[in-house]
Amino acid sequence: MVQKGASVAQPALQADVDPNLVVDFGVRSLEVKTGPSTSRTLELDGLLGAQTKVSGQMTLDLFGFVRVSGGVSFEKTVASVKTAAGATVSVDQLTVGVGAVDAFVGVNGGTADAVGLQVKELDFGLPHRGHGCDAGGHEPVLGDQPGSG
Repeated sequence: MVQKGASVAQPALQADVDPNLVVDFGVRSLEVKTGPSTSRTLELDGLLGAQTKVSGQMTLDLFGFVRVSGGVSFEKTVASVKTAAGATVSVDQLTVGVGAVDAFVGVNGGTADAVGLQVKELDFGLPHRGHGCDAGGHEPVLGDQPGSG
């Protein structure tokens, strides 16, 4: 099994003291030297609050039987959403996105004798939202009022 990652970016905006206080690189970007002739530019928007992002290009090859290659991104933030009852609540939000993904499952991949399922240039995004457990250990569903358990 082979897994390769190239050009992986992992910016994070998190405050240790005040969770509502973050650096806003959207107003003024920050260029960080990453080598003798390379650099990364931080341009995270502080208006989004505390967030964690990981993105990059990857290739996954499972013994030549499964091969997936393309861009992938994970982002964790806090978002405000309206419940079915009309209340606005803060929820944890995890988004996963993939772009320009090529995938093959089968035998003889990459040859004229390939037999299997192939997908080219796949793009999709998947959001997940939840506001965790209440004090009683119950996870409310969208539409429940926080604290109604």
